[in-house]
Amino acid sequence: MKIDYISDLHLNHYVSSNKNPQKQRRQIQKIIERKFISNTRGDVIVLAGDYSEHNFQTICMIEHFALFYKNVVVVFGNHDHYLISQSQKKKYQECSENRLNEIQNYFLLRDDIHILQNQIKTIDNVTFAGTRLWYQLTSENSLTYYKKYNNDSQFIFSNLKGSEKVWEEYHREDFDFYNSLSSVDVMITHLPPVQPPFSPFPFNECYVSPVNRFKASKWICGHQHLVDTFERENTTFYMNAIGYPKENQEQGIRTFFIESSESNEKI
Repeated sequence: MKIDYISDLHLNHYVSSNKNPQKQRRQIQKIIERKFISNTRGDVIVLAGDYSEHNFQTICMIEHFALFYKNVVVVFGNHDHYLISQSQKKKYQECSENRLNEIQNYFLLRDDIHILQNQIKTIDNVTFAGTRLWYQLTSENSLTYYKKYNNDSQFIFSNLKGSEKVWEEYHREDFDFYNSLSSVDVMITHLPPVQPPFSPFPFNECYVSPVNRFKASKWICGHQHLVDTFERENTTFYMNAIGYPKENQEQGIRTFFIESSESNEKI
């Protein structure tokens, strides 16, 4: 199987949400077709989180990729939870999970679009597992950074009324799922489970969410806005972030191949 992958498109930094919906849709379609679609595209495209702070743009993006791929596999990132305005807070009842639910419900009847919010999907005998892999803040430095500098602390709201530690809630949900896995062919997370070798950041638990054991031979992740491939303990990690316009990232689809026999025992 040939797998294409990409993350961190941050569409609202390229397409203004103030434009009318049709103009936004056309602009998103143009970006996708110009930068990310080729005649040699893979069997599956994996989208590893942080699409937009507006669901309309995210939905347009997923729908348009689905015109070119038989299967679209989606994992959410931290920005996909953001409620950045009073109108969004009202619409989603001050609950970031309601943003995710809106996207999931929109594609509920599609059998070519697979949103893996702590879920597993087998496509042509290749098993994919997807989770945000939310971080846990165990150090004082990471917790201070989160409170002072990380926008997650300002724009993500818990589905547990009154909770001030939404990261604890999400971490527990995601790691309960991850720890339930035996092994899969392709793991997809927004956060990387290991510090990438060329990361521009010093180790910080807001950017890395370590696991006890890597449960796939192929692991797609994003979040740190890197374009890189590296290996750790017989697992190959794939990162292909688009990032913000000012970062001048390499922008295009990257690809790898996998045989279903690469996994051992699958859950």
